[in-house]
Amino acid sequence: ARQYMEEASCTNDYLWLPLIQGTDDVTSWMINDEEWPRDPKWLEWEPGQPNGDGRQKCAGMGIGETSSHLIYDLKCSRSDVCSLCQLKEFVYFKIRGICSNLMRVMDFEYIIDTKQLLDTLDQGVTWTGMSKTDLVFDGALKRWKISSKLDKNATTLMDLAVDLPTGANTWIIPKDMCGEETEIQLLLNSCNDTQFGCHDGSCIEIGSRCDGENDCKDDSDEADCEVLYWEGSG
Repeated sequence: ARQYMEEASCTNDYLWLPLIQGTDDVTSWMINDEEWPRDPKWLEWEPGQPNGDGRQKCAGMGIGETSSHLIYDLKCSRSDVCSLCQLKEFVYFKIRGICSNLMRVMDFEYIIDTKQLLDTLDQGVTWTGMSKTDLVFDGALKRWKISSKLDKNATTLMDLAVDLPTGANTWIIPKDMCGEETEIQLLLNSCNDTQFGCHDGSCIEIGSRCDGENDCKDDSDEADCEVLYWEGSG
């Protein structure tokens, strides 16, 4: 950590940790995850910390020469604290169409570890979720499934056998997870917020949606389009 701080030219003796102060109780701290905030079990505070009440809502680990490498509460606005790591730009794949209950037990963002892919290609491709689940191919079932990182149990299972899980596909979900539905259509793609996700998994600019021209290979960008008329528009 000290070596990283020197290489990054940081001027302070802390590294940010993914913790944030509770909104209702300033004595509680949670892992900073918008989709699944949870109580960390590994907190070990520096004696006398936290001491900022509601003024210091973020946390960092001390990495100074004389530091005990424990946790301090810090102001979130500080610009002199290092990040624990620097990530290169990844292509994120997002699953769209997840109901709120399903989102509590599975990730909606995934990446493919290309280095791991080269080493384990014969075992199948793994799409790594951010915290809770992975998207993997089950060779025995010949289906893609989203499984828990902890116990490997399947959260959802693709209804049909396909080569890749990208695009719009029907997934089998646990009963009562999304109302009475036991099947749900989910869309997996790497489109950003300025793009429209075609049902085959490809992306086009959002301005091409419902423009009267088929830009998606499967024509899904012109599906369910309607013409709107404003009263008095002439």
